[in-house]
Amino acid sequence: PLLNSEFVKNKVWVDTDTDGSWTVYRKSLNYAYDSEVTKTSSSTFGSAVAYDEALGYLVSDSVLGKVYRYTYNALTQIYSIAQTITKDASFGSTVVYSNNTYVISEPTSGTPKVYVYKLEKTILVNELVLDQTIAAPVGVANWGSAVALSGDENWLYISAIEDDLIYVYVKSQLTDQYVLHTTLSSVDIDAGSSLGYSIATTYYGETVIAGAPNQAYDPLGTNLANWGSVVVWDRITQNLETPYNSSPYVPVLFTLVS
Repeated sequence: PLLNSEFVKNKVWVDTDTDGSWTVYRKSLNYAYDSEVTKTSSSTFGSAVAYDEALGYLVSDSVLGKVYRYTYNALTQIYSIAQTITKDASFGSTVVYSNNTYVISEPTSGTPKVYVYKLEKTILVNELVLDQTIAAPVGVANWGSAVALSGDENWLYISAIEDDLIYVYVKSQLTDQYVLHTTLSSVDIDAGSSLGYSIATTYYGETVIAGAPNQAYDPLGTNLANWGSVVVWDRITQNLETPYNSSPYVPVLFTLVS
């Protein structure tokens, strides 16, 4: 019988002997080496990677400012380049995605940007199409070394580690573009701590966690430099209902509970 308490039924007990002994068989999840993908004339091939069944494989070379999209041919067993996207140096430092939205950062070029792409797959088109370019705010020199995208694609978090800030963008329901909502910082983080060096969020983006690896720790005057710290933010959410006959183009006013 299978072990019913397990979510995945991956154990089975078999009576294999006449003395009452049982043998336990367990399924294993073994990874077998497939192949190596290389690129001639590359510099930092594999700076960031991503995979999705619909898209295939994304592999960046941030020094060259290139992102390659590979697809796999099961008949020939060959990975081939289906699309190459080229921008300025550092493009491809970070790649995150959810569903058909792909966010690729270019954090340290002369004009840092974060690019939002959509995967379009039709009979005629099968490629990543640029949907939005988010330029760095004035004075921000390191823009998007870390990026996080909520699973529902509504919240986008972009780091500005030299300023110890995280910029929060929300998707507009009118334009389907990301617009600046607020910035996140922490009074417990010292200047120069690289807040936003790493960022993660939940499916709905209501919780955000960010690393500040250069934060000092000084509980007893020992001044332990670069000890590191992690900051967590929670966004208050409320479920609101609107009448079924309300117009989608007329704002509905709600009273928020404090």
